[in-house]
Amino acid sequence: MGGNETDRLALLAIKAQIKQDPHNVTSSWNESIHFCFWHGVSCGRRHRQRVTRLDLQSQKLAGSLPQHIGNLSFLRELELQNNSFSHEIPPEIGNLRRLQGRSLLPWGKPFVSRGKNQIQGSLPSDLGKTLPNLQVLNIAGNKFFGSLPPSLSNATSLQQFQFQDNKLTGQVPDFRKLHDLEIFNIQRNHLGSGTDGDLSFVSDLTNATELNQLMLSENNFGGTLPTSISNLSTKLEMFWFFRNQLHGSIPTELGNLVNLKSLVMWGNSLTGNIPTEIQKLSSLVELDISMNALSGSIPSSLGNLTKLYNLFLEGNNLEGVIPFKLGELPAADIIGFI
Repeated sequence: MGGNETDRLALLAIKAQIKQDPHNVTSSWNESIHFCFWHGVSCGRRHRQRVTRLDLQSQKLAGSLPQHIGNLSFLRELELQNNSFSHEIPPEIGNLRRLQGRSLLPWGKPFVSRGKNQIQGSLPSDLGKTLPNLQVLNIAGNKFFGSLPPSLSNATSLQQFQFQDNKLTGQVPDFRKLHDLEIFNIQRNHLGSGTDGDLSFVSDLTNATELNQLMLSENNFGGTLPTSISNLSTKLEMFWFFRNQLHGSIPTELGNLVNLKSLVMWGNSLTGNIPTEIQKLSSLVELDISMNALSGSIPSSLGNLTKLYNLFLEGNNLEGVIPFKLGELPAADIIGFI
């Protein structure tokens, strides 16, 4: 069977698994025109009858992905986000070794996205080995369970790792080879075991010199924040780890993250004083350390954070007076202490 016929049949198999198509997107997927002109399908300039792009995003489609998607061997761009695809992700997607993708989102980087579908099942163990050229991997808002495959460390071109809002469990593997990471988001899963060592992977992320967002909230991470956070990228702007099971003190090393704009760590069991080193975070807009077990006084040096807009300290064991300087913050909108 010729390659072009393989692609045509693969597309028809995808159409057959689409159970809801309110915009009649696939109505053009028939014999009246060549499949390269079907809605959402693009063929290559060099390989003129091979599918290189499939864009079905935001079409309110419902159904599942068939194993035949793995037969689109020249596919480089796959965009399926914001639909209602369900069931397991077929392992045959690992056959798409050319897959890079180019997002229609503003940042426009190679990616594969299945965000905000209802795909479930475990992630293929060789996912990182079979998709080595990906720059953005977004499976947010699905129902994936099981552990994060260590093979993802082989996807060394990854810039965005967005696995939030799934049901993933276990420990986060070694990702020290992902030097190009800009976004690492694993919020709202069931990762970690509530014990020491859960955050050992943070040390691996110090190799990601472009890291801008580190989002670890609403998991089961226990233990203490490692002092290695001082070696995280100075480009880090968002660091969220609220609603975990962390204990111990807030590391003074946080003061090294000089471009941090949002530091949110409420809902843990952090103890000790608020470190004065936070005053070094001159770009900080949001600081939320509420609902912990912090003690001591509120450092007056927080009043030096002239860009601070939101400050939440309530639900701790803080004592003493509220520093006068906090009331003079020019941008402060919401300040919670009680």
